[in-house]
Amino acid sequence: MASRGVHFALTNFQAQAVLAAQNDAELMSVIEEIEERWNEEYLAQSDKAWNAIHRCLTDGSLLYESGQYPLNHCICGGQQLYSGEDYTVSFVSAVQVKDVAAALSKINHHWMQERYFTIYGATII
Repeated sequence: MASRGVHFALTNFQAQAVLAAQNDAELMSVIEEIEERWNEEYLAQSDKAWNAIHRCLTDGSLLYESGQYPLNHCICGGQQLYSGEDYTVSFVSAVQVKDVAAALSKINHHWMQERYFTIYGATII
């Protein structure tokens, strides 16, 4: 089963609810409420590309803690909230989001393409 990446901007109330969840079931209940709103203005979908994007922005591995801050917080990094194996739920604070955005603003198409081809062993044409 292929997993799909969705990244939500949370209100303070939503962030508090996510962080207050006592277990995976409570957490997923909160996440489902957030997903039900599905406001395109406050989310970004990386779909199946999340894996390659995370690898490119870190050290090439798929570990949550791989790479250096702040780029390692873009896809999988941050505070891991889900302890099961079915989902990845990473929380990145508002301050950290600003750091991630500033770091991403310095990345261009060529840099990302070079990282991708370096990691996946392909050549740039």
